[in-house]
Amino acid sequence: MKKITLLLSLLFLATTVATAQDHAKEVGKDSINWYVAMHSLVVDGILKKNVERKKDPDMVTSFVRMKGGCLKFLNIAENERQKFRDFFSQQYPEVETANNQFIKDNDKQSAKKLVSILLRNEDQFRAILTPAQLEIYKKEFTKPHSVSIEMLNNFYVSDKVYKIFNEYVNN
Repeated sequence: MKKITLLLSLLFLATTVATAQDHAKEVGKDSINWYVAMHSLVVDGILKKNVERKKDPDMVTSFVRMKGGCLKFLNIAENERQKFRDFFSQQYPEVETANNQFIKDNDKQSAKKLVSILLRNEDQFRAILTPAQLEIYKKEFTKPHSVSIEMLNNFYVSDKVYKIFNEYVNN
């Protein structure tokens, strides 16, 4: 059963990535637009699939659970996790609106808006971490697999992508 679930997950991921690549072609060959298109569609697809499969009751819960996956490796105690879940659920409506607008418009303006929101959310998230947690978090995103964690599992960004996003938004 686990093999079938893994196979279906990989098939879903491959289909979602192919859709994102098609979308990126529409947006343009600019690498940041490709990244945003890929990121946007993959994460949106994962959230929707979680709800469709009844893994989560709604998109907010799916988003919170997806973002909350990092709480384990950051050593955040169970009694502190609700603070983070509330924080993530407050972020979702604005992220969803900007993400849907980007998917609809396929333009640089909507991409910049989505990236601006992701950067602000990232700043707010980093601000509530302790210095030790922030250090662990930054180390996690310098590992070779960090891009896949970042793009496919949540709306977090590494320092490298943060810098690229920041330049993109401010130019």
